[in-house]
Parts: sequence; C-alpha cells; structure tokens
Amino acid sequence: MRLIYPGSFDPPTKGHIHIARRAAALCGDLVVLVMRNPGKPLRLETEQRAALLERCLVGTPGIRVECGSGLLADEVRRLKGQAILRGLRDQGDYAAEKRVADAFRAVFDIETLFMQCDASLSHISSSLVRELLGLKGPAQALVPEEIFDDVWKAYCPEGQLKGELR
Repeated sequence: MRLIYPGSFDPPTKGHIHIARRAAALCGDLVVLVMRNPGKPLRLETEQRAALLERCLVGTPGIRVECGSGLLADEVRRLKGQAILRGLRDQGDYAAEKRVADAFRAVFDIETLFMQCDASLSHISSSLVRELLGLKGPAQALVPEEIFDDVWKAYCPEGQLKGELR
C-alpha cells in the first residue's frame, strides 16, 4: 500500500520524522509530500524543505520525498497513493483532521489513515519551532539534529541562540 504523507514541513520536526519512519515500516511505501501553500507564509522554499527531509530520512527503507502543489487529491492520484497519512498529536488535531478526512472521502473517494504520535513528541509542532526560532529560543530538542544548523540559519541568519552559543 502506498501512503501519501502531505504537509508543509516548515520546518521538519522530530515528530514528522518519527511518524514517517513508523508509517514506512508498516506500509513499506510512503511518499512524504512537501506541499506548496500560497496561503501560508513559509520561510523555506519547497525544494529546501524536501532536501531537509531527505537528509533526515536517508537510509530509511520504503520512503521517498516529493514536492507538490495545488489540490492534494490531484497529487495523491499523480503519485498513485491508496490513502493519505496524517499524524495526530491530540484531540484538537483529530477534530480538525477528521473533518478534512471526511471531505476527502466524500468528494474525492480518498481514504485518510491517522497515526498517533509518540507521547514524548506530542508537544512538537512546526509553528512552535517557528515561534521559538523567531525569538532565538532553544529549539534543538524539536528539530532533527542533522538539519538543525540549516533550519537555524534559515530563521536566524545573524542571530545567536539565547541561553546557548551556536
């Protein structure tokens, strides 16, 4: 089964990587789809986000990273996906994602599978990482180590991390 794991991934977090690896181990064929979202102010270009994800997921069997834009249903069909994968941190995520999943099934006949994140990562979100980085706060525990320096430079090109030297 090929699952499509879409998102803006701006920036990729430890939670994203954890969900991707677990899903790939179960389905054997996962496409992490980095989407362009013209309605969202993004710090990193789509191709940059995809390259960061590839670095984090290198060597993980059954995963590939692609870029997409436009209607997610069109991307799922282009990639020959059988279902969409969405990671859930809490009940708020579930409520929002369920409405979208119901619409995708009703309008496009595309199923959505939910995967609950590990409890130790449930506090992590890209928006929290962006907020911390914007304030030059310590975000190292939220972003994969292999890409943190690149994420830091993208968000704080001349800044120094508060509390720790970079």
